[in-house]
Amino acid sequence: MRVDINDQGYRGKALGSPDAGLRLLVYGDSFVAGEFSPLAETYAQQLADEAQTLSGQPVETINAGLVGSGPDQVIRRMPAELEALEPDAVVLVITSGNDFGDLVRNKLYRIGPDGRLVERTPTLGPGLRRMIEPGWLSYSGLGRLWRAAWRGAPLRLREAGLSSQPPGPPPRPRAPALLTRARAEYQNSLVDDDPVVRNLFDDLYDADVSLKPKSESAQAKRALMAGVLAEIERITREASVPLLIVVVPSPIDVTADHFGLLARWPRFPGYQREALTRAIAEPARGLGIPVVDLFGPMQTAPDPSALFFARGNDHWNAQGQSMAARLTAERLGALGWLDAESPASD
Repeated sequence: MRVDINDQGYRGKALGSPDAGLRLLVYGDSFVAGEFSPLAETYAQQLADEAQTLSGQPVETINAGLVGSGPDQVIRRMPAELEALEPDAVVLVITSGNDFGDLVRNKLYRIGPDGRLVERTPTLGPGLRRMIEPGWLSYSGLGRLWRAAWRGAPLRLREAGLSSQPPGPPPRPRAPALLTRARAEYQNSLVDDDPVVRNLFDDLYDADVSLKPKSESAQAKRALMAGVLAEIERITREASVPLLIVVVPSPIDVTADHFGLLARWPRFPGYQREALTRAIAEPARGLGIPVVDLFGPMQTAPDPSALFFARGNDHWNAQGQSMAARLTAERLGALGWLDAESPASD
């Protein structure tokens, strides 16, 4: 499948004028980038269609999704992009199944003694560094590497998880293995304070947050997420750009037995299916950020598994993206952000 990137580095056609209608800047990871979906089926494009129908005016969505990224990386991008792109509102999509782990693996921030976010200066490990050196595929910089992935560059892109072809079924990890991995990442990043980033793409289910919510790693992840959300809220508030957060559940939590994982796990008395989404939605609402939590709508759908790809690909499919786009547009309308007057200019 061909995936086109415009001259500004975003998926889709060239951007129009900021004053030609409503402009929504949509952040997220591969769920937003939608590398497994045709453009018309992506969440960002379907959101534009739904919002335009509700508002009766042109709506442009900027697909700022980035494969393998976390909400902490949005902090680094957002100030410059808000100034350059002049959006009327920001929609931040957070994937609850693995975005907690991204905050630990990326090593961009930690929580200081006063409970506030502290910026870190990590370095890339040799494997990741080789992938972005100018000599590799004649590209330089992370942004160009990502764009190379969209254009189907073979070989190492598949190994890095950037191929446009859905992968085959992965091994089904057991709960003990996932918990061991989470403890090791927590120890390396936040206890040992190792500054070297070695993994950007191996995003496994955050079992510690859902299965062992009282563990040190789970508590650290929740604190990091709350700190990141607070910083994003500050940036958008100071830029006078409204912010809506959309929380996507893991299919492991909303389906009866996605990939057979739950049936293989021992019983964990602390496990609650909505634990991951709630750990994002509650602190966001506490900051005054409006939230669309997709856990309830997806879990109560006639067939929740029909909202996600099969064959080991846990991304939402066209049907899942359609549900999310419709609910997001309805919330934007209820907030008054789809009115003819830009909410940022009120």
